[in-house]
Amino acid sequence: MFKPTTLKDFYREKRIFGWRSLVALACVALLIILLIMRMVSLQVFGYEKYSTLSDKNRISVEPLAPNRGLILDRNGTLLADNQPSYSVSITKEFTQNIAATIAELRALIAISDSDVDRFQ
Repeated sequence: MFKPTTLKDFYREKRIFGWRSLVALACVALLIILLIMRMVSLQVFGYEKYSTLSDKNRISVEPLAPNRGLILDRNGTLLADNQPSYSVSITKEFTQNIAATIAELRALIAISDSDVDRFQ
């Protein structure tokens, strides 16, 4: 006569959940594989390109401002003039032989003994 009906089909819901979780797991695995492939291509195959770019990024070229005019008083006496100034800096991490580098620089510019002692 009266047949009871179930409102939920637990077997069907379990099967649907299993398929959805399997599809989600496959998507995540695919994305992880793509990420690993991209990392390998950047780090292994693109090493030379990006190491060159990083070296170019380390060296900076700074423009020099043009000389300003001389400052004279109303009698034509020089109050201020322009004297160029330059600075040289050495980074120990980027220099293989610091003593040889300092010796080469001393041949080109005047470096005091106190400045040499700071680097050694």
